[in-house]
Amino acid sequence: MSQPVLPLVETLKRAATVLRETGIPFALAGGGAAFARGAAPPVHDVDFVLMEKDVDRAAEAFAAASMRIERPPEGWLIKAFDGEHMIDLIYCLGGEPVSWQLLDRAEELDVVAMPVPVLGATDLVLSLVRSFSAHHADFTIPLIMVRAMREQVDWDVVRRETKDSPFGRAFLVLLEGLEILPVSGPGPPPSPVATATDETLAGRLEHALATDPRTHELGVRVEMDGDAAYLRGEVVSQERRRRLSEVASEAAPEVTIHNQVDVIEVREQ
Repeated sequence: MSQPVLPLVETLKRAATVLRETGIPFALAGGGAAFARGAAPPVHDVDFVLMEKDVDRAAEAFAAASMRIERPPEGWLIKAFDGEHMIDLIYCLGGEPVSWQLLDRAEELDVVAMPVPVLGATDLVLSLVRSFSAHHADFTIPLIMVRAMREQVDWDVVRRETKDSPFGRAFLVLLEGLEILPVSGPGPPPSPVATATDETLAGRLEHALATDPRTHELGVRVEMDGDAAYLRGEVVSQERRRRLSEVASEAAPEVTIHNQVDVIEVREQ
């Protein structure tokens, strides 16, 4: 079961306050940064990036705020715990040390009524792509994140910076195949992609389905066709499928909802 959304957002705000009061340069990253840019709220942990030289001071500040500190052996982050909620303080992102240039490109955005420096959209996508490996190649959550903020990203930079990564190339091909991005380079003309209005509506609906307590479905896709929205994916019961229609209709009453979600019944052995 995923952690409750609102407590994790409150942890995000508390952690940002601790970092801001220390004067340490930092930026919100990971799922929290995607949330600030229109995606669903984070459900596992909260990520911040900072420079390695500031790690010890950050650890002292979080400890002074009654948060437990752990230093994993990986050597690219430390962890702070706000009760049961985990905060990753990352100083090496996607295999590259966090630099002042990266932090300087961050934008201050409103995150649940609190201004927070947020990793640039292009840098955020690059961090997601660089995290893929033979042991970590699940594109599901990154796809949901990217769809919500695709218009904020410089895709030429992403293509150039990830051209030597087979996982990066595969991710971009998948984005093109799902018509989240137009097809690049020579070849047949791409099929029409969604308009900005369509993407805004699809993002609003996916955000509602992911965050509403009646659903909390991260794996349901929304595709727009004019004034019609098509819900696609899988859920474990007819009741959960019914709730998707209910939440989607409330989130976007101006469109017609077509629920094409499949039910995969789970039976006890």
